[in-house]
Amino acid sequence: MATLSPLIVLFCSLLLSLSPFEVSAHSHTTKIGKGYRLVSLEESPDGGLIGLLRVKKKTHIYGPDIPHLQLYV
Repeated sequence: MATLSPLIVLFCSLLLSLSPFEVSAHSHTTKIGKGYRLVSLEESPDGGLIGLLRVKKKTHIYGPDIPHLQLYV
């Protein structure tokens, strides 16, 4: 279980970088989405992590959101 800890930290860091997505215009920042939330996290047979993500709130600013994502680290 000790080898899982650094992977969880990396996964959470990546997850936080995905949410919320922001675009900078001049000197003020405009949020264009609410991001994703982690639904489940499991370890794959090869030692990686698989996180299932669900969109927090749908927007159609750049087209329809992907409602469910699977992130492999």
